[in-house]
Amino acid sequence: TGRHEVWYSANGVSWDRVLDYPQFGNEGGRDIQQVYAGADGFFAEGSRDNGHQQFIASSDGRTWIEAPRQAAIDEMPAVPHVAAVGGDWFAASRGSPVRLWSSANALDWSEINVRGTGGVLDVASWMGTASGLLLLDASDQTRNGPLWVSGNGVEWDMADVPTDIQASAVTEFNGRLIMAASRYDGSATDMSIWVSDLP
Repeated sequence: TGRHEVWYSANGVSWDRVLDYPQFGNEGGRDIQQVYAGADGFFAEGSRDNGHQQFIASSDGRTWIEAPRQAAIDEMPAVPHVAAVGGDWFAASRGSPVRLWSSANALDWSEINVRGTGGVLDVASWMGTASGLLLLDASDQTRNGPLWVSGNGVEWDMADVPTDIQASAVTEFNGRLIMAASRYDGSATDMSIWVSDLP
């Protein structure tokens, strides 16, 4: 296995290596698979040779701390969907049924008792915004993907998405939501872009 490292740059031009990932513990062959930025720092998820998840976090991008071994992390699937809302972090499982976890520091995690989704089964798109979380359900690709919104990861409400479209992705830009979708009329598929204010 190759050596994975973390590099830091203040301007995107000059870079410094700040972490040789295998320095944590004594098990070699670790992978860094995703890195995320939040309001209070950074979070990276990886894996060990023994198959266990490994999370590391940093407040400044230079000094990194490894999350302690815990049941919540071990129960997460490989490379979960991760989103930041302010200084809080959220992780969503891939596949069915969906499970959610939260952390105030990206190091100590606990599972969320999700309420209100009525059976969201798969995450197609997942992100944090200034006001909370967005989750695009991919459990039934033959119809429109319901878009769910939550301010805390616990209580969820379905957004008012037109029922005759198939939503495929959602993102945020300049304080507004942008959603890509398609509509099939029986003979052809029309692509469309939808814009909305943040919930």
